[in-house]
Amino acid sequence: MRYIWSYYQNHLSLFYTTVASTFLLAFLDILFPYIVQLMISEDFIASNGMKMTLMFLLLGGIIILRSLAVWVRNYWGSLLGINVEFDMRNDLFKHINTLSFSYFDNTKTGSLMSRVVSDIAEVSKVVTEIPRDLLLIPITLIGAIGVMLSLNLKLGMVVLLLMPVLIFFTYYKNTKLRHAYMSSKRKIAHLNAQLTDSFEGIRVVQAFSNEAHEMHKFKQSNQAYKEMTAKAFKALADLRSISNFFSGALQVIIIAYGIYLVQYEHMSIGVLFAFVLYIDRFMRPIRNFISLTEVYQKGLVGMDRFQELMQIKSTVRDDAKEEMESVKGHIAFNNVNFTYEEQGEGILKDINFTITPQEHIALVGGTGSGKSTLCALIMRFYEPQIGSIKIDGKDIKEVSVKSLRRQIGIVQQDVFLFNGTIKENILYGRLEASEEEVIAAAKKANIHEFVMGLAEGYESVVGERGIKLSGGQKQQLSIARIFLKDPAILILDEATSALDNITEHYVQKSLDALAQNRTVITIAHRLSSVKNASKILVMKNGRIAEEGTHKELLSFNGVYQTLHDLQFREGKER
Repeated sequence: MRYIWSYYQNHLSLFYTTVASTFLLAFLDILFPYIVQLMISEDFIASNGMKMTLMFLLLGGIIILRSLAVWVRNYWGSLLGINVEFDMRNDLFKHINTLSFSYFDNTKTGSLMSRVVSDIAEVSKVVTEIPRDLLLIPITLIGAIGVMLSLNLKLGMVVLLLMPVLIFFTYYKNTKLRHAYMSSKRKIAHLNAQLTDSFEGIRVVQAFSNEAHEMHKFKQSNQAYKEMTAKAFKALADLRSISNFFSGALQVIIIAYGIYLVQYEHMSIGVLFAFVLYIDRFMRPIRNFISLTEVYQKGLVGMDRFQELMQIKSTVRDDAKEEMESVKGHIAFNNVNFTYEEQGEGILKDINFTITPQEHIALVGGTGSGKSTLCALIMRFYEPQIGSIKIDGKDIKEVSVKSLRRQIGIVQQDVFLFNGTIKENILYGRLEASEEEVIAAAKKANIHEFVMGLAEGYESVVGERGIKLSGGQKQQLSIARIFLKDPAILILDEATSALDNITEHYVQKSLDALAQNRTVITIAHRLSSVKNASKILVMKNGRIAEEGTHKELLSFNGVYQTLHDLQFREGKER
């Protein structure tokens, strides 16, 4: 509740207006039966017509005032829920964007989408109902019982004694319902994750004719969700049934005992009639609560999942206030060791090397040797367990993450483009850039002519993940993005390995232009693309096995020589 209150505090006018209308509504609901019982009394019936007219006018005024209170409570309460939902979703999205890669390595995209969209929507419903129904329930219950006890102590005690029975069954079934909805949330999150995988990989699915396999997996997940939801609905049906039985039984008991009191203890008919009305007022908030139990339980589960995610901290600390500016590009690794959280064996072991400003070095080695991980550490996507990485003599942990990453550009093999226009994707390199700067970057990346040949030019939509473009065109767009960013340090991570020879030639020209006057780290599988590097680091089993120029490494007759001979042999065979 304290967590929810922190969000209410941003919208106190909406909150207090909703609460005030709720209090007014409860007061009017309690007042109405009391006035009715006065009107039914013998003394009142025997009074003059003017008094009766005034009482009817008072009842009419109560009905009008109650209608206005209902409107304010519903509309302002809904506005409160919408605003809190907006704030919570913004906060959650902002928090997720601060988490390190280690979190995303172990979390499915569909599960995250479920938390950001559906979980927050469920919480919003509870946030809306707290100042409306949850406040109305205790106020009405306490008020109704208080008036009933004052009207007739014996009848009032009957209601009071039966209350614990209903409270016990409601609490018991609510506990079961909450567990069921928690499990149901996990199932739907798993289902969303599977849908994301299937839809994003639809071309692979169809290329391998594995539609039936995907359908089987989906049916299993969907079945698990259906069964768990059915358990929740059973618990909800039990709760509603018990409430209905209790309400009917209570009315019968009150009427029967009330008739006895009228006959033998001279209680007035007006008091009995008022009690019947108060039983309805008494049970109405309970019925509302039970009808909203599904909403409450889903919302509480959603709040638990929201808080759980908000409490996850990034493994990359960003406490430094110092900004990294005017970088020359000197990089130094000092005894760096790194292990992924879920793996016991070290990925990088005792890494030591330096790169001078505007030097071009290359990282080569077999799959899993640690090349890409090493570059990810420079970007602070992960944090080394031991050792330090310095740029221009400054430990990268001592500067803000954003200012560090602004100084580094990375071109990867798997290019990600957003489902927007060509202009928007290039602008991602520097959002405040002008249109002239975007075009200049595209020209440097040798893609301007292609863009101008499209019907919509720079406003052409590239499709999801750039599906409307070829591999080479996507790569050139990503290069244009880096030209616009203009970083001091450039990382080329297998940037041309997925391209054919002709496309590679044109993309390589763009990369050569991009590499001018920058510190460059190239990760490559093809040794032919790095033989001109001033220094080559050969990685093996997480260590730097060899270091030197292309000619020097060939003379060592070691790991690099083996890789070179293997690729040369494969090239001849092709």
